[in-house]
Amino acid sequence: MTTYVEISSKTIENHLHDYTDGSMPISMNKATESVSVTQENLLDRPRSLLWRLFHGINYFIASLCFVGASTMFLDRLRQAGPSTAAAAGWLYTIGSFLFLLSDLVDWWYSRLGCFCYKKYEEVYEKENADLFRYEQGTILGQITRAEIGFNFFLSACGSVLYLAGSILFIPCFENYVVIGLCLVISASSVVVAAQSWKVYRAGCTSLTDRLDHRFHFVNLFNDISCLLMDIFSGLGGAFFIVGTTFFLPQYYTNSPFGNNRPAGLCLCGSVFFTLSGVVVNYRHYYLVKPRDQDSHTVQHNYYQCNFRSY
Repeated sequence: MTTYVEISSKTIENHLHDYTDGSMPISMNKATESVSVTQENLLDRPRSLLWRLFHGINYFIASLCFVGASTMFLDRLRQAGPSTAAAAGWLYTIGSFLFLLSDLVDWWYSRLGCFCYKKYEEVYEKENADLFRYEQGTILGQITRAEIGFNFFLSACGSVLYLAGSILFIPCFENYVVIGLCLVISASSVVVAAQSWKVYRAGCTSLTDRLDHRFHFVNLFNDISCLLMDIFSGLGGAFFIVGTTFFLPQYYTNSPFGNNRPAGLCLCGSVFFTLSGVVVNYRHYYLVKPRDQDSHTVQHNYYQCNFRSY
């Protein structure tokens, strides 16, 4: 897992030296580096209880909102009146907003090499000098360093599109519902692309040879729970692509089958999002290591350049 935090009082350069006065313990070896951090930015700490609560609860509630909203479009509920459509629009909007919050804090944790990481740059370059095949000042060098951050930024973009599309499902914007459908289809496509990219990067990450960047199927099983989380989320997006497409005017028919087909597909997608949320919280509270619960210490994974954060 990769974590990035605020480093207190000393510069990055000073963190590369041993401290003898005991004020800032540093232990560096081939596997990890421990650095004391401040408490100023709560979401910049290691995976503290606060961070895990904020990320995990938002993710899980968002997925449940999607389940509820998709259920509202089933034929029996849809025929109950306009109130169900209003409820669905608001549930999708709330869920999309919560997904966006989760994606933003996840991206902020994974931004190293991509955005706003000047104070960590020197350590980042020295720790991973053998992994970067291109110079820092070149275009390819910038792309390789920003890969992880951009991957998570892509996930956040998907949530932004979901939020924009969901708002247009609220009845007061009924004249723009087709635009909303197109935005949701676009959002789902972005989510599928982002999750597929994460799975691909996992396949290119070897725990035995960090210089081997080739895709190996066996590498996918280095972190099974993370693989399941990405697959479930990607499947959720895929079902929403198909389900939302059937809501478009050229494919939609106002009949029991015409309502249940797209609603059922979106409901399946929402269930997959929920399964992903279950795995996220499983990782947060069951797989978390004791040292990750210490809000004053960050464990810097030696494979952080290529292995994805969760």
